[in-house]
Amino acid sequence: MLESLDPLVLMALVIVGSLFLIGATAGGIATMMFQVDRERRFAPVAAEQHQRRAVENEAERAQPAVVQISAVSQAIAAEGPTEQPEEVIGLDNSKLGMWIFIASEIM
Repeated sequence: MLESLDPLVLMALVIVGSLFLIGATAGGIATMMFQVDRERRFAPVAAEQHQRRAVENEAERAQPAVVQISAVSQAIAAEGPTEQPEEVIGLDNSKLGMWIFIASEIM
Protein backbone atom coordinates (compact mmCIF):
# COMPACT_ATOMS: atom_id res chain seq x y z
CA MET A 1 0.00 0.00 0.00
CA LEU A 2 2.86 2.41 0.80
CA GLU A 3 4.35 1.78 -2.64
CA SER A 4 1.24 3.20 -4.29
CA LEU A 5 1.45 6.50 -2.36
CA ASP A 6 3.09 9.50 -3.92
CA PRO A 7 6.39 10.33 -2.15
CA LEU A 8 5.16 13.85 -1.40
CA VAL A 9 2.02 12.53 0.30
CA LEU A 10 4.08 10.08 2.33
CA MET A 11 6.46 12.85 3.38
CA ALA A 12 3.50 15.07 4.33
CA LEU A 13 2.05 12.27 6.51
CA VAL A 14 5.37 11.77 8.27
CA ILE A 15 5.74 15.51 8.90
CA VAL A 16 2.15 15.91 10.14
CA GLY A 17 2.51 12.87 12.42
CA SER A 18 5.78 14.20 13.82
CA LEU A 19 4.28 17.63 14.44
CA PHE A 20 1.29 16.03 16.16
CA LEU A 21 3.56 14.04 18.50
CA ILE A 22 5.66 17.11 19.26
CA GLY A 23 2.52 19.16 19.98
CA ALA A 24 1.04 16.48 22.24
CA THR A 25 4.30 16.18 24.18
CA ALA A 26 4.59 19.96 24.54
CA GLY A 27 0.96 20.17 25.69
CA GLY A 28 1.54 17.48 28.29
CA ILE A 29 4.65 19.21 29.60
CA ALA A 30 2.86 22.58 29.73
CA THR A 31 -0.06 21.06 31.64
CA MET A 32 2.28 19.41 34.13
CA MET A 33 4.21 22.66 34.66
CA PHE A 34 0.94 24.56 35.18
CA GLN A 35 -0.23 22.05 37.81
CA VAL A 36 3.11 22.14 39.66
CA ASP A 37 3.12 25.95 39.66
CA ARG A 38 -0.50 26.07 40.84
CA GLU A 39 0.18 23.64 43.68
CA ARG A 40 3.23 25.67 44.73
CA ARG A 41 1.30 28.95 44.73
CA PHE A 42 -1.77 27.63 46.55
CA ALA A 43 -0.03 25.31 49.03
CA PRO A 44 -0.02 27.87 51.90
CA VAL A 45 -3.73 28.59 51.39
CA ALA A 46 -4.56 24.88 51.31
CA ALA A 47 -2.53 24.25 54.47
CA GLU A 48 -4.35 27.08 56.26
CA GLN A 49 -7.76 25.73 55.19
CA HIS A 50 -6.78 22.22 56.30
CA GLN A 51 -5.69 23.52 59.71
CA ARG A 52 -8.93 25.51 60.09
CA ARG A 53 -11.02 22.43 59.23
CA ALA A 54 -9.06 20.33 61.74
CA VAL A 55 -9.80 22.87 64.49
CA GLU A 56 -13.51 22.95 63.54
CA ASN A 57 -13.72 19.14 63.50
CA GLU A 58 -12.07 18.97 66.91
CA ALA A 59 -14.62 21.45 68.28
CA GLU A 60 -17.49 19.39 66.85
CA ARG A 61 -16.12 16.19 68.39
CA ALA A 62 -15.96 17.84 71.80
CA GLN A 63 -19.73 18.40 71.83
CA PRO A 64 -21.87 15.44 72.93
CA ALA A 65 -23.99 13.86 70.22
CA VAL A 66 -27.74 14.28 70.50
CA VAL A 67 -29.69 11.29 69.21
CA GLN A 68 -33.10 12.07 67.78
CA ILE A 69 -35.59 9.21 67.79
CA SER A 70 -38.21 9.21 65.07
CA ALA A 71 -41.92 9.27 65.86
CA VAL A 72 -42.34 5.69 64.63
CA SER A 73 -39.55 4.46 66.91
CA GLN A 74 -41.08 6.33 69.85
CA ALA A 75 -44.48 4.72 69.18
CA ILE A 76 -42.95 1.24 68.98
CA ALA A 77 -40.97 1.81 72.18
CA ALA A 78 -44.12 3.04 73.97
CA GLU A 79 -45.98 -0.22 73.19
CA GLY A 80 -43.28 -2.33 74.82
CA PRO A 81 -42.16 -5.81 73.80
CA THR A 82 -44.46 -7.87 71.63
CA GLU A 83 -45.05 -11.59 71.70
CA GLN A 84 -44.36 -13.71 68.65
CA PRO A 85 -47.65 -14.74 67.05
CA GLU A 86 -48.59 -18.38 67.11
CA GLU A 87 -48.06 -20.44 63.99
CA VAL A 88 -51.16 -20.11 61.88
CA ILE A 89 -50.33 -22.52 59.06
CA GLY A 90 -47.97 -24.86 60.88
CA LEU A 91 -44.70 -23.25 59.77
CA ASP A 92 -42.65 -20.84 61.79
CA ASN A 93 -41.93 -17.46 60.21
CA SER A 94 -38.31 -18.24 59.31
CA LYS A 95 -39.28 -21.32 57.28
CA LEU A 96 -42.14 -19.47 55.60
CA GLY A 97 -39.80 -16.60 54.67
CA MET A 98 -37.25 -19.04 53.25
CA TRP A 99 -39.85 -20.81 51.07
CA ILE A 100 -41.25 -17.49 49.80
CA PHE A 101 -37.71 -16.39 48.89
CA ILE A 102 -37.01 -19.64 47.03
CA ALA A 103 -40.35 -19.42 45.19
CA SER A 104 -39.65 -15.83 44.13
CA GLU A 105 -36.21 -16.82 42.77
CA ILE A 106 -37.70 -19.65 40.72
CA MET A 107 -40.28 -17.38 39.11
